[in-house]
Amino acid sequence: MRHHDTTVTAIGFGRLISGALTTLRTGATSAALLAAIGCASGGQPDGEAIDRQGESELGLELQCTSALAPATAESGGCESVDAFKARATALCDGQGQSLGSIGYAGKCDGGWQKAQYSCCGQVEVAPPPSLDCAVQIVGSGDCRSDAELKTLAKVTCGGPENVTDIAWGGACTGGHQYAKVTCCTAPGSEEGQGPAPEDNAPCAVRNVNVEGACADPAALEDLADAACDGLGRSASGFTLGASCGAGTYDAATVTCCDAPSSEEPNTGSDVANTCAAGLLGGADACKSTFDWHQAAAARCAAQDLVLSKFDAYDTCGPNRTSFASFTCCPTFPDGELCKSIEIGGEDYCAPDSIWQAAAKGSCNAIGRDLQSVGVNTPCGDGYWRAASVACCGTEASPPPAVEPKKPAYKDTCLETKLTSAFCTDDDEWQEKAQSFCTARRAYADRVIISSSCATGGSISATVTCCGGAPAPKCERRSLDWKDLCVSDLDAQAVAKTVCRKAHRARVVGLAAGACSQGGRKVDFECCD
Repeated sequence: MRHHDTTVTAIGFGRLISGALTTLRTGATSAALLAAIGCASGGQPDGEAIDRQGESELGLELQCTSALAPATAESGGCESVDAFKARATALCDGQGQSLGSIGYAGKCDGGWQKAQYSCCGQVEVAPPPSLDCAVQIVGSGDCRSDAELKTLAKVTCGGPENVTDIAWGGACTGGHQYAKVTCCTAPGSEEGQGPAPEDNAPCAVRNVNVEGACADPAALEDLADAACDGLGRSASGFTLGASCGAGTYDAATVTCCDAPSSEEPNTGSDVANTCAAGLLGGADACKSTFDWHQAAAARCAAQDLVLSKFDAYDTCGPNRTSFASFTCCPTFPDGELCKSIEIGGEDYCAPDSIWQAAAKGSCNAIGRDLQSVGVNTPCGDGYWRAASVACCGTEASPPPAVEPKKPAYKDTCLETKLTSAFCTDDDEWQEKAQSFCTARRAYADRVIISSSCATGGSISATVTCCGGAPAPKCERRSLDWKDLCVSDLDAQAVAKTVCRKAHRARVVGLAAGACSQGGRKVDFECCD
């Protein structure tokens, strides 16, 4: 039962005005409480006698009304203790209650100038409502500050008032990797479902931040996903707030949208509602904006979506950045023959041949043929910053079959020359070659890199992709919750999140260390 503060209202001579109702647990009425009441009425006990009557020892809950009674004019402004008690008892009886407690202030000749008393009556107290509680594991294996995890817990539970317990797991420098959160709400309560989106609006915008601290983009993206999950929606746009330096930001804005009904065809407005936002990079990453763009386009293509928005930020070198954000959207409504795509931006500078190749790749990614490409915004002799691309075709007919080129190396292999707008080191060429071949369900058998840049690196390499892709690549991972006992279902969910962040599609060989309700540590592999 919650205890409310007593509100005391002073009254004039011969009048009595009741204060606020106060619910007191029997036995809790104390001299300290009476002293507080006396102070609230503007008087001081001054060490006078304080008499308490009617305190029950039955452990019942009482509803009490507090009031102030000055001495009557007939008594000359000074009454005896017995007179005050008799008057207070009569007033309480008239309300069908009993005198609960009484205190005196303002000593005078033969008595007191005023009395503070309460009338109490027994009330039936409804039992507290039962709560619906659920245990959630927040965090995906990255080291997060406790403040970040607490904020994520509040968002996950639908508000701080629904978080009833937090247990930490996976201690790391500066915080923990996980938190085991208990979220409780009253049955039928709307709490825990997050703020209601605008009526009938397909999307809702929410701001997320870590209270009193800056956070890296990955942490803010986790908060954004949790905010949209609380609305039963999906994140379809993610924008970082002001930079705090060192790759951290003060907040982020996320757009949470409903997915369109599967029974209805896509329309122009439906397309915007099914877009998905993503983030590439990290504080230690440093790649060319062209490479980030290619990686973002590949990520979208893997989801059968098209790269529609791209932004690279946090410069770490000439035409290089540490992060890139992007948005993938579905293709266009049925029956639309052509699609215009804008590629490039202020951070790009490439020759015609690169723009031609990038335009063709963009059209291929959406199952269309390259119709035209127009470069714009010159940045040097024969170099451009952007291009407008027209991709054409029909939804009904599949893209025309491409006659395979005759292999130049081995009967089951294909040799291809790769180019870049920037000087690229050998390690990056190896990664590019492997990605290029993997996308064609092959593996990189040989990579020949030319040394054409005076400062090192090369703008081209020849890769030989051979068929019969090798066994999928796997990475061994381990999650240690230490003091937490996590169910197999929760462990599987966290493992999937870890593999997803590592750009691996499958969880293989999940094995948990036993505890009463599941496991404290799991070993598994993330595989392609």
